[in-house]
Amino acid sequence: MSRRDAGSSEIQARRLNFAATSSGIRDVKVATKTAALSKSQVLAQAGVSESVQADKLPQLAFALLS
Repeated sequence: MSRRDAGSSEIQARRLNFAATSSGIRDVKVATKTAALSKSQVLAQAGVSESVQADKLPQLAFALLS
């Protein structure tokens, strides 16, 4: 194998490693954003649920006193 062939092979290997690393980084970024979105949705749903329950408490208390 000549020096030029060896250098070409090394460049190809580095490109492949760079592509794999970049892909992994993108995957992590997508996973992080997906987790943040899921967390926001759960918190929003919990807030709505809590609000609905708070609205029903006075009605429940009145019903128990009647």
